[in-house]
Amino acid sequence: MWYNGLKRTAQLKKQEPIDGWTLWSIGISGQSPLKKPDPNRDDNLHVSLAYEHEMDEETKTELEETWGKPRQVDLKFWRFGKGSAGELRFADCDVGKCNIVNKAHRMGHYKNRDMHISF
Repeated sequence: MWYNGLKRTAQLKKQEPIDGWTLWSIGISGQSPLKKPDPNRDDNLHVSLAYEHEMDEETKTELEETWGKPRQVDLKFWRFGKGSAGELRFADCDVGKCNIVNKAHRMGHYKNRDMHISF
C-alpha cells in the first residue's frame, strides 16, 4: 500500500550527542499526524542517517550543502511498520530519493533498517 501527501519543512539536523556520538538526521517540522495535536509538544520527527564518526568529510559537506537550509518536502511512504514507523518510498519521496541522503544512510548504524520516520 502507498501513502502520499505529508508536506513538511525539512533540514539537516545534528542531534545532541548520545554517549558522545552526534546523530546526523533530516529533521522534519511539525507534530506526528498519528497523534492528537498539542501546541506544547515537539515530536522531534526526523530521518536518522548516521553518526558523525561513520561518515567521511565529503559526505558531511554534501549533506550540509544540500540540506543545510530549510526546504519544503513531500514525504511519501510505502508502508507503516512497527512502532508507527513510516518507511519512505525511494522513487518519489523528496527525502527518500535524494542520493546524498541514501549514501549517508548506507554508511551508518541504521543501514540495515529501512529509511523511516518514527511517528
